[in-house]
Amino acid sequence: MARVLIVDDEPATVGFLVDRLEAGGHNVTTLTSESQFNSLSASEIAAYHLLVLDIKVGFIRRSADEVIPSGQSAGVRMARRVRVDFRVPRRQVRIVAYSVVARAEVMNAVRSLNCEYVVKGSSGGQAIIDVVDRMLRHAK
Repeated sequence: MARVLIVDDEPATVGFLVDRLEAGGHNVTTLTSESQFNSLSASEIAAYHLLVLDIKVGFIRRSADEVIPSGQSAGVRMARRVRVDFRVPRRQVRIVAYSVVARAEVMNAVRSLNCEYVVKGSSGGQAIIDVVDRMLRHAK
């Protein structure tokens, strides 16, 4: 089936996604940081059918109302690396980026890179799986 790369540092979300994707027969690799992701070459990234990126991977909130500008979001930077720096098109590698909350600035930044944006909310990852399942039906 499909090769999927998940970049997230929340064990509960990663565990849920890995369990669901592997149960569907997919080959899943996980990374827990943007620096691990940045160590991958363009050809290594292009070998995946789907990237699943946490918008705030590695972010440590200093206060409950702290907001990250979209350009400083790890998920946006990783998606930009794939689409802009490596020039990997959507038809080759699909990207889903997600966060717990919906912020128009981040959603627009993600969508401008030809990626899907999902609000995880309180679904425990089910919203992500729904989009991932849809995208994998259209993958390579």
